[in-house]
Amino acid sequence: MAAKSTPPDVVVEWIELDEDEGSGAENPWNWDFCLYAYVDDASNEILYIGKCYSTTVRQRYFAQDKDKLFDFFAAERDLTEENIHIIAGELESELKYDDDLLSSVEPVTENS
Repeated sequence: MAAKSTPPDVVVEWIELDEDEGSGAENPWNWDFCLYAYVDDASNEILYIGKCYSTTVRQRYFAQDKDKLFDFFAAERDLTEENIHIIAGELESELKYDDDLLSSVEPVTENS
């Protein structure tokens, strides 16, 4: 029986986003390959984790499909956008950076 190979570690370095962090690729709002999450300000609980792959964190935050998510937060958790902050996660991995990597990391972080 062959030994199971251990998958390489993937580290997610979470960074809290400020309203205005300037322009350019170093601004986490402009990252286009990362994970991002919505966090309850009061409890610091991660409410949602999403991924950016060829769209920026800013584009995902303002996407029309997020309206339903914020409606859910309001109805089920009594939270508004004012009660939620956003963080972005920069990946550190030996693996090739592609959509498969983001897709494999996203479910694991949701269950952590």
